[in-house]
Amino acid sequence: MGSAFRKEVPDPRTHMTERERAVVTQTWKRFHGARKDYGELIFLTMLTRHPDYLQLFRHFKDKSLDDLTADAQFRAHACAVGYQLSSMVDSVHDSVLLEALIRKNAISHLERQGVHPFHFQVHQHYNTL
Repeated sequence: MGSAFRKEVPDPRTHMTERERAVVTQTWKRFHGARKDYGELIFLTMLTRHPDYLQLFRHFKDKSLDDLTADAQFRAHACAVGYQLSSMVDSVHDSVLLEALIRKNAISHLERQGVHPFHFQVHQHYNTL
């Protein structure tokens, strides 16, 4: 009976409570389970909202947004991005692994010319696709 009044303690690394982690995993499961092309959807949404980001991708910077869905390289990259995001969400209950996955992604993007931390920070404001 007293457990209803117990305050959830957030994870010291992620600062997320168990309830928040559950919401993240349930929401992601619903989203990516409903769409086979969820990586493409995320990527196209980002590029629609930030068309200047297209110049950061050497393989498809000269293509229009309309042409991207037919481009095999774009689809493969978007699929890889989707899988990487899924791995992060699947690891939300293991903060050490989650941090390692995020660091690995950040390091791989640091090597790319023109990519900066702010390119990732803007996405925290996306609440709908």
